[in-house]
Amino acid sequence: MVAAIVFAPEYFSRLDSFTYVQMMRDPTELTIETGISKPVVAAMRDYAFGYNLLGASNANITFPEGLQGMTAAITTLCQTPFGGYLQGVAVHVGDIFDPTLTASFLACVDGTSGCSGTGSTLYDWMTNDLVAPDPAGAPVLYFQGLADIIMPANEEAACNVQLLQNAGVPVQVCIDPPAQHTDIPQRNVGMALQWSIAKLAGTALPTCSSSGMPACSP
Repeated sequence: MVAAIVFAPEYFSRLDSFTYVQMMRDPTELTIETGISKPVVAAMRDYAFGYNLLGASNANITFPEGLQGMTAAITTLCQTPFGGYLQGVAVHVGDIFDPTLTASFLACVDGTSGCSGTGSTLYDWMTNDLVAPDPAGAPVLYFQGLADIIMPANEEAACNVQLLQNAGVPVQVCIDPPAQHTDIPQRNVGMALQWSIAKLAGTALPTCSSSGMPACSP
């Protein structure tokens, strides 16, 4: 692989990506106050764990008894409508998680007694899923918009970039201040193509501004 080009990529670089652990710790927080993506990401992440690791019959194992129909909504609704569905059925973020699962998962996070059962399995799965950046791997061209409310620059993006840089991965950051999550590829595809051509040809890479990238605020 010669290089990788990413546009506001959504991936988990740490256990608390998209405030997953924080939401468990503050179950009375209103779901609507967390933004439009974090509860959706949490629910879909839990569904992926149940379905892929424990089997289709356990796809809803992480959800509380009153939300056992969550799997039907996840498999039939796109992200935005599903977010609206969550606002209606899970007023507080704690309503998304089975309380027994939450207690055992947080015990694993904190290294205290009670780390067992499905919560322990979820913790191990999530921890093992965090792949360390490879400094010997391909260089990365990273585009990020500052108007992105789905992949917030000061949370996920800044932390992802910091993790890459700390690991010694060659990463060039291009900040597009007005760009949102839905339009950053089309706004920057020209630069991406120029960079790709130069990289393949071994010529000088075009430059871009990284000004405005905030510090990582996990």
